[in-house]
Amino acid sequence: EGKWAASAQAFLEAGRISKDPVSRQSFQIGAIDSYARAGKPEEGIALGRRIARALRKLKEPILAARATLNVGNALVWQDRYGDATKEYRRALESLEAPFEVAVAKLGLSTGLLFSGDPLESAVLAQQARTLFHELGLETYAHQCEINIAHVAILQGRFDDAWEILRQVRDVLTSPPDRARIEEFLGDVFLALNLYEDALEHYTQAEKKVGDMLLNRANCS
Repeated sequence: EGKWAASAQAFLEAGRISKDPVSRQSFQIGAIDSYARAGKPEEGIALGRRIARALRKLKEPILAARATLNVGNALVWQDRYGDATKEYRRALESLEAPFEVAVAKLGLSTGLLFSGDPLESAVLAQQARTLFHELGLETYAHQCEINIAHVAILQGRFDDAWEILRQVRDVLTSPPDRARIEEFLGDVFLALNLYEDALEHYTQAEKKVGDMLLNRANCS
């Protein structure tokens, strides 16, 4: 229902009333994401790191990795891509479930777009896309394609980027996804000196960009 602050408190309360030390920590993992979505990412990041440390001490590396994965997501929402890549890499050392591995690879791919090697970003996005396809999660697979298109733009392959973005534009409708798609379409048309088309896409992106500050700055 979008009640993220209440969600965070519910996860924390579940941990507080648990008698088992592992559950006491793991039940709170959901609060990391909820804090970030409630506009309190720093609280989520601090909580996630504390939970991960506690779970590692309890010899629960997979659960610790889940907390670390959520910390990476919270950092991405703050545009702290370099820090996020470190968290995703650490999470991938222990994650086993295909969905969680795919999410971590997609997150790492996103981080590397802005703070690392675009070629590695593309490889990770392709690997994540394959995993999501195998799981039947096509929306997530299409999100991987946004990253692949972004890499194509960075490499100057504007026709390839346009073709990918044109296809995913019709199936990804959430404001964050559409904001990125419109922004990158603006980049394609700007590079092709089609300024009116670029302006139209950047304007559409700004309407949907919300709290994605780096994306807003790029569009401006």
